[in-house]
Amino acid sequence: MSMRSLIPFLGQSWSFEIPGPPDLTALPNGWVDPADKEYLSAGGHFIGGPSIVRFATYTDSVWGPCKLKLWQKILKSEYQLDYELIYDPGIWNFSGGFYGNRGTRLFVSSETAGEKGAKDTNMPKHLALFSVVEDVKVTRLSVSLPISTSPFFDVTVKHPLTEPVELMMNITRIQPPIPGSASGNKCVLVKTTHRGKKREFKYELGLKDGLGDGVNFPAVEPLSNKGIAVQPWSVTVTEIGRIDCLD
Repeated sequence: MSMRSLIPFLGQSWSFEIPGPPDLTALPNGWVDPADKEYLSAGGHFIGGPSIVRFATYTDSVWGPCKLKLWQKILKSEYQLDYELIYDPGIWNFSGGFYGNRGTRLFVSSETAGEKGAKDTNMPKHLALFSVVEDVKVTRLSVSLPISTSPFFDVTVKHPLTEPVELMMNITRIQPPIPGSASGNKCVLVKTTHRGKKREFKYELGLKDGLGDGVNFPAVEPLSNKGIAVQPWSVTVTEIGRIDCLD
């Protein structure tokens, strides 16, 4: 099975490069939800590579326009936003010559994105509360569990002063089967093309142990205090397929 999306994901993103673990035993605390560990550890061979954390906002996606949240209706916001936070530890390779990234810790603000993501792409997305507080010089990005007021991800981004440059990159993601997905016992392979205008930014951590709290999100120290912001940002799904991936 393969398909292409005619409507890209549209929005903006902030990406943070972090040290890539050499093997699965070196993954940081909080790299996966305990309920998902069995599934997200299966299939393929982890070969390391660059790790990344990405915080993103969307105004549109392949599942349709984002619905206004209650707080956006109260504030009479003109924007419809959904949010996503993902931890990607690196690259897995598989028999048959396939290789790709795998997301292991994923949070979203939309139930639709969570349900569709799990069913169609084998990505177990958990609901969370997202906060974006923008000032003249900085933007604070934080994420917390729905039952908590303490963030498990918290950074303050300084607005970039550099001129934006064009970005275009292709990413392949291969997610192992999870309960409730439509792929049966096969992995889902997703190829995407990312386009936009990128700028480098500096940021400060809000948590003492790193980007995450080490329980709900990896407590990793970044390689530097710099990241990449992409705005506008579009992600087009160019192919979705299913492959044999379990040993």
